[in-house]
Amino acid sequence: MSRVTTQFAIVVLFLALLTFAESGKPEAGATPTQDDTLLSIDLPHDPPTIKDNKFLFSVTFTSELPGKQFTAPFVSCGQSVSCLSKKTDPSRGFSTIQYEATLPSDPPAAVELAADLYLHTAAGDQQAKRTSRIVDLGFRKYSLQPTIDTKQPLEGDTPRRLSFHFKDGADTVIPVFPVDLHLSSDCADFSKSPRSEEQAKFAPSTTAQFKSNSEGSEEIVIQPHFWSAETCEVNVVEVLQGSGGTREIDPPPIIFTVKPAYTPSFLMALAGALCQYLVFGAARLIVEAQKLNPSKNPLAGNPAPGSPAVKVTGSSPYKRLASEIFIGPAYSNLISVLLKGVLAFFIAGIMKDPNVFGITVEKGNFYGFFTLGIFFGFWPLEKLLQKFAEIAGLKGVPTDQTDSGKPPVVPPTAPRPSEAGG
Repeated sequence: MSRVTTQFAIVVLFLALLTFAESGKPEAGATPTQDDTLLSIDLPHDPPTIKDNKFLFSVTFTSELPGKQFTAPFVSCGQSVSCLSKKTDPSRGFSTIQYEATLPSDPPAAVELAADLYLHTAAGDQQAKRTSRIVDLGFRKYSLQPTIDTKQPLEGDTPRRLSFHFKDGADTVIPVFPVDLHLSSDCADFSKSPRSEEQAKFAPSTTAQFKSNSEGSEEIVIQPHFWSAETCEVNVVEVLQGSGGTREIDPPPIIFTVKPAYTPSFLMALAGALCQYLVFGAARLIVEAQKLNPSKNPLAGNPAPGSPAVKVTGSSPYKRLASEIFIGPAYSNLISVLLKGVLAFFIAGIMKDPNVFGITVEKGNFYGFFTLGIFFGFWPLEKLLQKFAEIAGLKGVPTDQTDSGKPPVVPPTAPRPSEAGG
């Protein structure tokens, strides 16, 4: 019994040793992870120093790992650029090969250096790792131009369709790589939706893509702010998309001229002044009407003992009261509302500081002008003009009229005998 147990133990130990030995051998077609390989492309200068249309770079890679054999990487330098190896420096499991890239007579603006490292196995070479690097050669002959004429002003708060081209003078340049244009601005919003009514999709930044072999970028929508500055800058970052890497380039910003939305902003300032005029005029009309007929006022209480009871019937006194409050002599109250709306729009348009008489007003939307119109509606017109004169340096300007901001109180007319009940 003990002999059988001993033999069984020897067999189990042999199988375990065999399994451990097999586990140390590389499997056919196995691809090592990025952690146990090294492959990098190095440039002494970026952009490289180009002499006689040539520049040097090096590729460092893993040459030996336990149980694995690597061949020299395959290096390519993109279209119309040739790469030749110059010398190899092996050192402690790593090798560095120096390459010389030769540019054509009409060099591109950028090239993509790519290297593929292969693992040599019994089943054949298997790709182990790939790396690439986009190199800006400094030959930026082209410029980024929008399809919108930058010399023509854009209407504020009005969407316009926009795309871009790369231009070399009058010629269109097709980029070598796919390019992403990252657009951002403080004075405009962007959207990829062609439908302008989808306001929720507008954002201060977006991305417009150049696809491979495309003369122009995809179309986006630009919408300058409601009341922008005279000029609006759109910052652009070009992201060159290589097969295994990217490269960012910052071209000069694109400057548009913006025409503020004058008509809607004026209408909103006028609407604010008109809103204040109607609401507070209606409140004053109610107060004065209750004074004409205190019996209809539940808050007035009982008349004092001995005081004559005044009862007004008919609509004529109320019409005269409404005319005095809302229209005024020679339509003066209506003209006052119009002038206040004009002043609110004018002040909002020329002010640099959004603080007006202690009230913060934002010109970036309609509500700022509406708020300023309401604010100006509270001020009597004569005092408002006097305040502007003081701000302009004309202090002590006399005014012939004073306006307390209260409508004239119309005394009740004496009732006719028939109206007073005989």
